[in-house]
Amino acid sequence: MASLTLQSGDRPGYRIQFRTKDKRKRSIWLGDISKRDATRFHSNLESLIESSRVNATPDAAVLEWADGLGSRSGIRWFHRWFHHCKSRG
Repeated sequence: MASLTLQSGDRPGYRIQFRTKDKRKRSIWLGDISKRDATRFHSNLESLIESSRVNATPDAAVLEWADGLGSRSGIRWFHRWFHHCKSRG
């Protein structure tokens, strides 16, 4: 579903790539964070994607996590997508 990769070089850090329910390719740049935090983000994102795919409500803990994310410009579209999915479920 989603892939988590560690990039090195000019811009080290983690990136998550995935496809949405409507087959659009998306990427989230997490930056230079710990592997534990990157893995947690990846796991929660996969839960949201799967819930969206089957038109189900995600777990309460995942919803709380997503609501608690800051509105950083790099994930602004994620907030729009998440709230769109949340309003349908």
